[in-house]
Amino acid sequence: MLERWGGLDAAGRMRALSPLTDAGSARAAMPAIERLARATGAPSEPMRAASQCAAALLRLGMPGGDEVGLSQLVSAATRLAVSAARKGVSPTELVQLLVG
Repeated sequence: MLERWGGLDAAGRMRALSPLTDAGSARAAMPAIERLARATGAPSEPMRAASQCAAALLRLGMPGGDEVGLSQLVSAATRLAVSAARKGVSPTELVQLLVG
C-alpha cells in the first residue's frame, strides 16, 4: 500500500523490519516505524496504522489486554481501509489488502 501512495522507499524499509510476532518485536518496531516515517516522508495514514498494529500486539501480550488489544487492532484495520478507500483503492483491492 505504501508504494501506491508514493512511499516506495518507506515500503522497502518496512519490509526489512523484523516481523511482528510478539510483544518484544512490537516494542522494538514502534520506534523503528516512527524513525522510518520521518526519514522517508512516508504517507502518514499507513504508517500510523502500522504503528497502531504494533501497539495492539503489545496490548495483547499484557495480562488482561485482550479486549483493548483487539479493539486497537480493529481500529488500525479500519484506519487503513478508510484511507485506502479515500485514495481510490477498489473494493476488491481493499479486501485483498485486509485479508492477504
